[in-house]
Amino acid sequence: MTNIVRPFASGAKALPFRSRLDDYIVTLSRGDLAGAARAHFAPDIRLYDNGALAADGLEAVLRKMMPVLRRFTMLRGTVDDLVCDRAREMAEFACRFDGVDVDGRMVRETVIFRQSWRLGRIVEERQERGGRVDRAFGDDRLLRSLVSGARAMPAGVGGRICA
Repeated sequence: MTNIVRPFASGAKALPFRSRLDDYIVTLSRGDLAGAARAHFAPDIRLYDNGALAADGLEAVLRKMMPVLRRFTMLRGTVDDLVCDRAREMAEFACRFDGVDVDGRMVRETVIFRQSWRLGRIVEERQERGGRVDRAFGDDRLLRSLVSGARAMPAGVGGRICA
């Protein structure tokens, strides 16, 4: 079996939470969903989609991703309303994905991410998508209320803080 998780370099210190989070967001924004997962998800990641457990473990997450990866010829993400708590290693943000599928159709989807990190890896990710999430991306007030709706972290000015 091949190692699907990128290990930290031998003897290297784990990067600070915010550096790892920034790298995850940049990789996600480039549309490299599998690269973001391999580099940042813990082997025992639990992924929830609209409240339901969608995948348990990195291999299951990557299997779940395969149809999505095959569907798009181009995918990019725009991240907004990042809120994180460095002490508790938690992050929340919205990402609007724009892409072109294999049939040449333009596709747009907004996903709200809620993440728990441990030792430089994401151990739990909750994703929300669908009607009101998609409509919220252009409406700062509604988007902030959705991103901050289920958390115990302060929203800050415009929701863009990392305490």
